[in-house]
Amino acid sequence: MAIQIIDGQTFSMGGVDLSDHLIDLEVSETAALLNSSTQGVANQTRYRGKKHFTARVRLQQDYASSNVHDTVQAACDAVGGAVVCILKPGVTSGDPIYTGSFAVGDYTSIPGGEGVAEIEISLEAAGAIVITATA
Repeated sequence: MAIQIIDGQTFSMGGVDLSDHLIDLEVSETAALLNSSTQGVANQTRYRGKKHFTARVRLQQDYASSNVHDTVQAACDAVGGAVVCILKPGVTSGDPIYTGSFAVGDYTSIPGGEGVAEIEISLEAAGAIVITATA
């Protein structure tokens, strides 16, 4: 079994590259399984419904330049609540790149606790998501 460590993840939101603040990026793809069984078939058959994408992004907050907060806040305030994001999980050839319109679900601008000002935002697909592969 091969072990691959994802390194070099990138994240852009609204045309602003936030990769230098990126701690972690996770993209999930889900779809409903719909029953397509017909009369007389011995086993149930199913097909996959429309895809749904969610992403969880952890960033270091940068209060000095306000780059992170201003970018995420603009996405929260965007008309229709969606912003084009580029989620690139890795740099290995063939790794997927997700580009499309996402809406910010949760964003905590001032995290509690002690230590590094680390924020987490959740994104949900708000339109067509295009998946391409890293060259």
